[in-house]
Amino acid sequence: MAFYQVRRDQEATVSIVSHNFKKGIAAFNAGEYQRSIKHFDKAIESIEGDDNSNLKVNIFDSRAAAKHKLNDIKGALDDAQKTIHHAPQSPKVSCLFYQINKLKASIQMFKMAIKYSRSGSPAMDRSLTNFFGSLPAEIFIQIVSLLDNGSRFKCLRICSLWRQMILNTPSLWKSITLSSSFNRSPAKLEFWLERLGLNHCLEHVKIEYSATWKLETLEHIINELISLSSDQKSPRMKLKSFSFYSNCPLNCSDSVIGLICLNRFSLVDLYIKTHQISFPVTLEVFLKLFPRLRTLKLESGNKLSTNSQNFTTLSSLVKNLTGNAESSSPDKFSLKIPTLPPLEELGLINVKFEQPVESESYLLKLAHLISVTFISQNGTEQDYISMVDFLDLPKLSSLHLSGPSFRLPLVSAPMMFGYPCLQSIRLSECTQVLETVVNSFRELPEGASFSTQGNQVTFLSSIHQFAPKLKLISLDQIDPIVSYSFLEGFASAFHQLESLSLEGVTISPQTSSMLICALKILPPLIDLNLNDARPRSEVLEAVKLGRLKTLQIRNAVEVTFRSLTRLVQPRICYLEITGCRLISSRDMIEWLGRHVDVLSWQDESNKRERAMKKLIL
Repeated sequence: MAFYQVRRDQEATVSIVSHNFKKGIAAFNAGEYQRSIKHFDKAIESIEGDDNSNLKVNIFDSRAAAKHKLNDIKGALDDAQKTIHHAPQSPKVSCLFYQINKLKASIQMFKMAIKYSRSGSPAMDRSLTNFFGSLPAEIFIQIVSLLDNGSRFKCLRICSLWRQMILNTPSLWKSITLSSSFNRSPAKLEFWLERLGLNHCLEHVKIEYSATWKLETLEHIINELISLSSDQKSPRMKLKSFSFYSNCPLNCSDSVIGLICLNRFSLVDLYIKTHQISFPVTLEVFLKLFPRLRTLKLESGNKLSTNSQNFTTLSSLVKNLTGNAESSSPDKFSLKIPTLPPLEELGLINVKFEQPVESESYLLKLAHLISVTFISQNGTEQDYISMVDFLDLPKLSSLHLSGPSFRLPLVSAPMMFGYPCLQSIRLSECTQVLETVVNSFRELPEGASFSTQGNQVTFLSSIHQFAPKLKLISLDQIDPIVSYSFLEGFASAFHQLESLSLEGVTISPQTSSMLICALKILPPLIDLNLNDARPRSEVLEAVKLGRLKTLQIRNAVEVTFRSLTRLVQPRICYLEITGCRLISSRDMIEWLGRHVDVLSWQDESNKRERAMKKLIL
């Protein structure tokens, strides 16, 4: 009898929910959106637990639509999130996000809907086609254009209508990726060109080469792309973005350079990563070859040998542009094209350029730069800093320098003008660069620093203007005295700092007082990394409370349990205490485990030792 009573109660609940839901739908269709929301609220209140999940999805989805009609965007999104929780595959959610101009969210939901459709029932396919089939073709194509190729090919299998629309829209085929995972890359390129037609150009090409490819295949593809770019009257390819990645030596690198030179007037983004690479021109000459370039990332994977690649195509092009085939000085190129591209991202990793003639050399003014990554290791010994004017980078947001060869002239010290937009600094093996900044700071009048405007040097009102938006500092393999002097001297300028990493920068009794002073001035941190820095308990006691989420103090052999308890309350997300000998008892670990989401505390070497003991026993 009890079973039948429970069943009758469940049926009664479903009846009440359905009744209120139908009333809400009727009110919605009548345009009475406020009243429909009230009925939907009653329906949701009547549902118990996770029962009737399908009905719950429909109610949340319908209430989101009603709130959207009343321009309650926040409420509509809240209900949409609940719909995602109960039915992430629902295409209705994607439609809602699209309608309120949350296009990225719409794309993510659309991808999820496609994923579920291929693994679910045909009913889901019909649901997709019903919802997205009612969209105007232009909107549908716009959504599909933002999908990756994998999701786009899944769309081809949803229905014949989608397949025809996608296959017959040339704008969807302007981008292609040829990777080693696809063994028929030439056939894929041919298929793309057929879809593209004769009146549209290939604009984005990404090639990922590995030893699994035959070299002949790569050469065929590069030659095909060159032929597509060679017709000056009606080229079938005008590259805006080109990416080439290879983890093994190549014999056709000159062809790759020839390809990008053919497209140099249209290229906006250029990424090249090869086994080893050396350009027979200066950085200035190379940049002036590409007048529209906004992103340049060049990376050489291995140490350069004496027989590094010398690109004859690039050398010939420079000589032709200078109008003097006999000239061997690439710096004369600057007389022909005096302007540099509006470069926003510049990454040079172990790439070799020719040094400019000293009598004609000057620092490149790249005032549009937002992100700079200079890494010179593995024997390249190239000082990229000496090529760029660091006095004039007003838009710089991210700076990553790594290389013992980097030198910053005293006159160009960054603190002499400030970085108003800088948000992250990562320095590795750059002791001289940081030392120059610290020494220049010491020479300033008290409470002031310099700023350059045009050709004049003026005072900033305060050192606080050095990097007012800085949120991340990472120092690695830099002299401890220099590192902690920098932090102590500039702590008052970093009033928005969130993350500080000093991994491996050893804290001595001399530098400990510097770091403690800096921590007392800095704002409460979110992430603090002192792995292998060997801090003492008094350093942790100087860390401000309030925002700390991540703390890493691996091998801090002198840190006590008491100094940690203050930092982990009420709770932090991640704590690394591997190698902390004074924090090893079971009671300590269990207490920390209750106050930390993720706790890393066990030394891998100890694990191996215990495993060997068990094996011997």
